[in-house]
Amino acid sequence: MLRSAAPLLQALAASLDQRAPWRRFLLGLALIITLLFGAHVASTAILAATSGDAVVINESGRQRMLSQRIMFYATARAKTDDPNAEAILLEAVSTFETAHRRLSTLPALSDKSRALYFRPIDAQTPSLDDLVRRFVEDATLVASEATPAHEQAQALARITAVGPQILLSRLNDVVKQFEIEAQKRARDLLFLQVFLMLVALTIVIKALFMFAAQVAARRDVTRLEEQAADLEAARVAEAAKNSALAAQKDAAEREALHDPLTGLANRRYLEREMARRAQTSEDPARSVAVLHIDLDRFKQINDTLGHAAGDYILRHVAAILTDAGAPDDFVARVGGDEFVVLRSSAGGRDTLEALAARIIDRLSRPVEFEGEYCHFGASVGIDVGIAAAAGPNIDPHRLLSNADIALYRSKEVGRGCFTFFCEELRDEIETSRRLADDLAGAVARREFFAVYQPQICARTGALHGVEALARWRHPSLGELSPARFIDVAERLGLMAAIDEQILEMALTDLATWDALGLSTPRLAVNVSARRLRDPLLIESLARLEPPRGRLSFEIVETIFAERVDQQMGENLSRLRALGVELEIDDFGTGHASLASIIALQPNRLKIARELIAPLPDSALHRNLAQTMMGVSRTLEMPVIAEGVETEAQAALLADLGCDVLQGYYFAKPMTADALIARGSCGGLWTPEAVLESAAAAAARLTPPAKQT
Repeated sequence: MLRSAAPLLQALAASLDQRAPWRRFLLGLALIITLLFGAHVASTAILAATSGDAVVINESGRQRMLSQRIMFYATARAKTDDPNAEAILLEAVSTFETAHRRLSTLPALSDKSRALYFRPIDAQTPSLDDLVRRFVEDATLVASEATPAHEQAQALARITAVGPQILLSRLNDVVKQFEIEAQKRARDLLFLQVFLMLVALTIVIKALFMFAAQVAARRDVTRLEEQAADLEAARVAEAAKNSALAAQKDAAEREALHDPLTGLANRRYLEREMARRAQTSEDPARSVAVLHIDLDRFKQINDTLGHAAGDYILRHVAAILTDAGAPDDFVARVGGDEFVVLRSSAGGRDTLEALAARIIDRLSRPVEFEGEYCHFGASVGIDVGIAAAAGPNIDPHRLLSNADIALYRSKEVGRGCFTFFCEELRDEIETSRRLADDLAGAVARREFFAVYQPQICARTGALHGVEALARWRHPSLGELSPARFIDVAERLGLMAAIDEQILEMALTDLATWDALGLSTPRLAVNVSARRLRDPLLIESLARLEPPRGRLSFEIVETIFAERVDQQMGENLSRLRALGVELEIDDFGTGHASLASIIALQPNRLKIARELIAPLPDSALHRNLAQTMMGVSRTLEMPVIAEGVETEAQAALLADLGCDVLQGYYFAKPMTADALIARGSCGGLWTPEAVLESAAAAAARLTPPAKQT
């Protein structure tokens, strides 16, 4: 029966004020005290405002007196040379100007008062502020002994013309406006004071009646109210307990399956969802597709702008991925800056391509964070790997692995693109990964060695120098050229160490050739951009004691299309001081400007092999080569042509004025011992076909052991 009466009791209690009488009394008392205090504050404000207004009005009225005094002193100063008159006039002017500046910049200055100070009456009558400034300037001219007599007379005339008529009238207007505003403020504050007192009195009377009624009502309903409260408390406690248990369960489930930063699903939730979709994907026309997205340059954003910027970018990416796909697409964050989009749809390859392209496009746009633009996305590299399978026998883990392999290929291709998985791709990636694992140990085991390709003078046929080229003696794959390992080495940051090993070997071989009397005028060695930025480059090179004027560093042209930082610029300058020459390699294939080449001032330009092969059959390439020769002559830089493989190419290059030739037409890259044998056969380096008999004779020679 009590349970059925509970709603009735609750309605009765709600019709009355459920607060205890003493609480209502305290609330009313606090309100009355507040109103009385407000009335007191209003009274105090009246006194303060009246006092402040009186000061302002007195000071503005004093301006009129000062203006008249200045006119009087100015007239007296013009008629006498008494120095005391000048001081008195200047003091009056300073007081007048200071008071004007203070009055015209009052914080509480009304719009009407501000208009009186700063708004002209018409085109002929300037504002009061301008009148005062001119009045002060003229009075100062009259007061100063340095002012010529005719300028004093003109200034006095202007004072006499402005002061009695316009200036005093405008000052009177200001005083009147201040008085009007002061009276209005006093009336408003007085009205507020009276209003607060009346409200406080009304509340007191009403509170007395309500308090009496409240005491009587509370006496009748207290018992029933307590019973209803007990029932309601029990019901609320039971409901709260159930809600808390449900909320804890939901929170634990969500925390276990979602990323706390982005709110996306985590890897565990993704694997569960993939398994669910794989079980329900029995329609051969439907597919389960995984798009694996990895952000490029995310680490740089964290390092330069902080983790707050990185978190902001991750949330931004999550929003874009959620919005870019279909409503039933499943988006998850599976790593630091890695995301996965899972799609089950009847769309084919074209649909997945469109989705990947849309994601790349939207993530390619810079994002502003606290005034800084974060550049990431397709402009600097987003990698999207796609793997898809259909039917009921989908392996979720295999699908994720395939997408990861496709993502890896996108990174290798150049980023900002997407790649579909295929079995051949898995084989290539696995081979590349094994090569990367072997490469790290190869540097430590010093499995790299140098081979040399001669460079021939185009006019005399004599040996001009040799270029040292890196080779890798792989334990199982045999001898590998840089084309097989240079990209992996660059990605792993090992190219600088390989360059250093090749340089040490080449300088050792050069010393051996000199000891044997084999004249090798120059040694050219390739150097990577990372090596040029190494702070220890000069120190390590100085220990090798390279011969001055005989060692050249070949630098690819694309390095100078990038920003040459302070460390690289310092190393280049110190290389020249050591007598190391510089050559621009692959000239004509990069994006370096003539201005950057002039600034670098290399010793030689080396034309890329891609421009040499078409020379005999392409007038365009011949004209281009001739133009490049002309540029080199203008810059007074010798030109080397690499990739010369035929007699026709060699003849054309010699006719065009090329200085040095290099290529298979003359000799293939050879070991240091083979170079010794070849150099012992004669002075001129003619094509290999001519020297076959000489090479056979040289093979019978037993070269001395290399010095180490």
